[in-house]
Amino acid sequence: MRRLTRILLWTAGAILTLVLLAGVIVETPYFKNWLRTVIVKQANDHLTGTLAIGQFKGNLCTGAELDDVSVILDNEKVVSIDAVKVHYSIPRLFTDGTTIESLTLVHPIVAAHRERDGWQLSRLIRKDVKEADRRGPVKPIAIRHIDVINGHVTVDKAAGKRTVDIPDT
Repeated sequence: MRRLTRILLWTAGAILTLVLLAGVIVETPYFKNWLRTVIVKQANDHLTGTLAIGQFKGNLCTGAELDDVSVILDNEKVVSIDAVKVHYSIPRLFTDGTTIESLTLVHPIVAAHRERDGWQLSRLIRKDVKEADRRGPVKPIAIRHIDVINGHVTVDKAAGKRTVDIPDT
């Protein structure tokens, strides 16, 4: 009985130590830079353009902030955002779909222009043959509150056109 108690205490102590160590590691600048690199690589695998994130900040348990976010397509910056702030609850991220409490975009600038066969932004996400017949995300995503602070959108017409045709939604 004594031996079992000792084993259980050592196991509980080891698990607690690992959890505390993980909590400290995820808050280091090194880990946040590594995570920023992983996010950029994963996103760029699915984009025909290039995502760049200047800095990853915040407490990963409750939220994060991405500074100097930009997307480049055909050597042209099509999206530029000074800061993307996201707040969430970890339990809500993993139950009944993904729920994000709030998303704030600080000074987003979007430049869209019409090409001869559609909008250039429609080419931004790489088409995946395996995903062609899918209907929406496997797990629903909910964003409870979205703030856009000092945003700007530029829409240019296609060459040779007099007006911009924006489809009804």
